[in-house]
Amino acid sequence: MMSQLKIDKAEAFSVHTQLVEQFKFQIARGRWELGKQLPSVREVAVVLGVNYNTVRGVYQQLERDGYVVTDQGRGTFVASSLSRSEIGQYGTLLDLVDEALMQALAAGISVDMFARTAYVRARLYEITPPDIRCLFAECNQADLDYFLQSLERNLGVRPDGYLLDDLARQGPEFLEGFDVIATTLSHVAELQAIVGEGRSVLGLRIEPSYEKVLSQLSVLPAETPVGLLCATRESAEKMKRAIQGAGLSHLRPITGGVTHHEEVKAIFEATSYIYLSRHGRSLINENEWSGGRAVQDYVTEFDPAALLYLRRKIEAVDERGEGSR
Repeated sequence: MMSQLKIDKAEAFSVHTQLVEQFKFQIARGRWELGKQLPSVREVAVVLGVNYNTVRGVYQQLERDGYVVTDQGRGTFVASSLSRSEIGQYGTLLDLVDEALMQALAAGISVDMFARTAYVRARLYEITPPDIRCLFAECNQADLDYFLQSLERNLGVRPDGYLLDDLARQGPEFLEGFDVIATTLSHVAELQAIVGEGRSVLGLRIEPSYEKVLSQLSVLPAETPVGLLCATRESAEKMKRAIQGAGLSHLRPITGGVTHHEEVKAIFEATSYIYLSRHGRSLINENEWSGGRAVQDYVTEFDPAALLYLRRKIEAVDERGEGSR
């Protein structure tokens, strides 16, 4: 364990902070298992050449944060009660940092420059959402709710959400109150017709989740039949094109709409690999409809480049103090 800890006394961050974050990193990555005993405070201090009280303060903070527990007379251990959600949240943060760091290195940016900039940016980050109104539209409530939460989580702004059918019944003056108007890429033309030529609609690309869809499908043998179910067969065909567009052309997708009994029956007879969209799931009682068969969620997420584009659009509008009209 000691070989996995490194201290740089010339670093801008204190030794205390360096050690705390490294301990959390090793635990979050699963390198130090739950319940594993840690080296003693004295051992860490001697091997790393740091002050005993500094290490003791590190252990105390880790215990306050719930990462370790101390058993008097026995030592300090990685907390067995540490929840998987807590570990997962920290692990997700590390993944985000790693991804950004790899992109920075590819662009010729040094690790030191990345670290300084990330620190300053985090300290100066504006928590208060910009004072603008953003509208996001979708064709169904299940996807609308999901994407609104995703936008709020990624942008710090929760747009006003509307179904396309509801917007079609509103007058032009209703849309004048919004600075930015957006939808998913497949609905741009439809929303643009509602908005009119005087305003521009932002189309945001969505893609199947790599972790929950693409990585699972990529390991299947060639010509494996895969069922894709949505509200309609036409929508399921879009799922098919998205998967094939991601490079999974070796599979044999079978598409269908959840309300068409014969299409559903054909898929259930043809394959054990079945994916169901959010919209499709919202329309059926799965227990009655699937007969107990395992059906995976077809999870879609915003393309990171699309989110970046929308974020910059919002920032530009906020700086000008005017809308996109």
